[in-house]
Amino acid sequence: MYFHHVLLGLIVSAGLALPSAAAEITVRSAEMNGRSKGHYHDQIVEFQLTGEIRDGDDTALRNLIATTMPAYYPNALSSVVIYLDSQGGSFSEGVKLMKSFKELGVGTVIAKDAACLSACGIAFLGGTIVNDGSVFQRHRLVEPGARLGFHAPSLGVRGATLVPADLLQVSYASALAALGQLIEASPDFDIPTSLLETIAKTSPEEMYELIFVDDFARWKIDVKLAHQGWKPGRSHIARLCSNFFTWQSGASALDRDMAVHLQWQQQLANAVVFVPAASSGQPEFAHVQTLAYDYDEHCIVQMYPANWGWSIGLQITNATPQTAIQALRTSNLGLPHASRLHTLPADLEVRSLR
Repeated sequence: MYFHHVLLGLIVSAGLALPSAAAEITVRSAEMNGRSKGHYHDQIVEFQLTGEIRDGDDTALRNLIATTMPAYYPNALSSVVIYLDSQGGSFSEGVKLMKSFKELGVGTVIAKDAACLSACGIAFLGGTIVNDGSVFQRHRLVEPGARLGFHAPSLGVRGATLVPADLLQVSYASALAALGQLIEASPDFDIPTSLLETIAKTSPEEMYELIFVDDFARWKIDVKLAHQGWKPGRSHIARLCSNFFTWQSGASALDRDMAVHLQWQQQLANAVVFVPAASSGQPEFAHVQTLAYDYDEHCIVQMYPANWGWSIGLQITNATPQTAIQALRTSNLGLPHASRLHTLPADLEVRSLR
């Protein structure tokens, strides 16, 4: 049994503003990263958002970026990220921030001792960085120990206060509109349907907090992990091949008989075959026969050495491993990208990795 829900003592507003201070948005740091101009990014600029998200925060963010980085666009020579630490606030403003983060190329990060809940979690999903001046790439990163949680928008009504029917109708319409905006935008933000379903069905009085590797992997949220000196072994390859495409579909790898699945993973690990690189600087490979769906399939894992660790791609194929690997060596075929997170046990608590 895996528990994610936390009962809240405070209901935060979906769309109607309640009296409170807006979030504080500041420049966290700006430094040169030492790379040559034109290669990745010349400068790292970090912003910080702290406190309750309120109407107007999106405008404040845009104004701060415009005044801090007047030459940022259209050259995009800086890597821009924003660290988020907020218990929530206006759901609709969270959607606005989410859209701005992608439009402006701002990656999102939750530090190890920070929390990003409710409306903040919605904003977090917009994290995007610009590579090589024009390529927009998803960038939503959580450090182990951070808290990330979601729930449906509330009506902005606190406690047992009696509310006039007309105001309640306005609140209800506002909540539905905010949720609708998120759903409408989700295809452009690579937000899995299963995450939208979880948000919609989690009561505003509760919080669905991401805890396990399974949560982060299936909802395409990266976790900051140490890669130096790490190289995939047999058990990593087995978990990667048995879980990755389940997660890619947005489904949970925990929704099955785990005892049987773990036994099958061990069988896969024992059958993994490693293939060395054809020459220096070329990728290494690993493959294993998955024996899925009543016919033989092979999982091919391509591993490129990089200065930060290993770049991993994989495919499932009916071809023989020799044929598949030869084809990959002689082509520029782009494989689905995996990370070290995808090689970890699905039921491992991410906070244990800090």
